[in-house]
Amino acid sequence: MSTSNQASYSTTPNIRIIARGVLLRNEKILIIKVKDKGGEWWILPGGGQDFGETLQDCLIRECNEELGISVNVGPCIMVREFIGTKKNTVIGDVSNKQFLELYFFIHTTETPDLIPRDPGHLSLEWVDVEKLSSLNFFPKIIIEKLSTNEIDSPIYVGDAD
Repeated sequence: MSTSNQASYSTTPNIRIIARGVLLRNEKILIIKVKDKGGEWWILPGGGQDFGETLQDCLIRECNEELGISVNVGPCIMVREFIGTKKNTVIGDVSNKQFLELYFFIHTTETPDLIPRDPGHLSLEWVDVEKLSSLNFFPKIIIEKLSTNEIDSPIYVGDAD
């Protein structure tokens, strides 16, 4: 039953599950600069989960594809929903996008060569965690959590920027 006060939802879901990795080294975090028709911004490494793949396997594959390194996946530190129809602060058209993003600490003994491997990636850079807020970085909610060391168990943040 629908009323005028209820949000309208699509009956054809376009929901993607995404695993992202937080790689910290010497108080810096590895981030990726991306660009589409809407502009440029920064994200953490990771990507969409394939059918039959665990989140850990997804993140290992994505880090190998994007960074050229093998990683060990640590604990889940944050769960975030991204509902594009509710966003007006991001770059690009996201009106038909919905993601469930899970963020994990990742560890490696290898050093990424910082050469972008994905055509949509402009650069890979190590950035001081406290400088993330001066960049067009998403999701912004994780900056506060990392800079205050508030992450000691998974945090569900809902549909946060």
